[in-house]
Amino acid sequence: MSSKDTLSRVLLVKSWQEKAYDEIRPLLFQAFEDKNYSIRSAAIQVFGEIGNKNDVDKLFPLLKDPHYEVRYLTAETLGFFNNQQSISYLIDSLDDVDEVVRLNSADSLGKLKAKYAIPKLIEKLTDKDELVRGYAAEALGVIGDKNTVYALKKALLTEKRNASRVRILTALFKLGEESNLSLIIKMLNTKSYRVRCATANILTELSFDNNIDGLYGILEQKLKNEKTVAVKSTITRCLKELASDN
Repeated sequence: MSSKDTLSRVLLVKSWQEKAYDEIRPLLFQAFEDKNYSIRSAAIQVFGEIGNKNDVDKLFPLLKDPHYEVRYLTAETLGFFNNQQSISYLIDSLDDVDEVVRLNSADSLGKLKAKYAIPKLIEKLTDKDELVRGYAAEALGVIGDKNTVYALKKALLTEKRNASRVRILTALFKLGEESNLSLIIKMLNTKSYRVRCATANILTELSFDNNIDGLYGILEQKLKNEKTVAVKSTITRCLKELASDN
């Protein structure tokens, strides 16, 4: 099949999200088994937009798909639906060979408040990929079990990568260690523009009535001094979000 034919089919599948779910439900399930991974991926994205949590079991086999894109989209999509059946499958996917699959699995387990996943998420604090370590930490923070504070502090002592450190600090903040906010703010000055972008997004997420004005001022000042376009764009968007919340 030519790339043009594939694109036409992908666009057709994506157009289904404008239809009623019950109308295209059988077509989606059929697309999940298509030989072309692009079609499978498009169908997963449509399910994420209009699917029903009672049908998420149709996605479980796709976590073992031979193509990494299908697996990471599936891991992400399972986090959109509050179906506890997904948890054991996502825990297994924390050991996927692809790092994006692992971090999406961790993120989804956090969204599902999956306490059953805590031991495995703690194990992933030593994953070989820095973002997986960070997302595992954030998931622990979202789940909210204060018994994980010790494991997070231990991970922070040995973590050398700021992309992971900022997320460990965020998890600790969410678990009541509010003194870590100042350390998160300092991450706005790291050398990595990606970490600076992530930090701006995290600070926006951590804004509350008692600190929103202070965080707005910090980001506003950072915007004046920032030279990287990607970071400036991120901070500008974050400031708009904070202004709308205030």
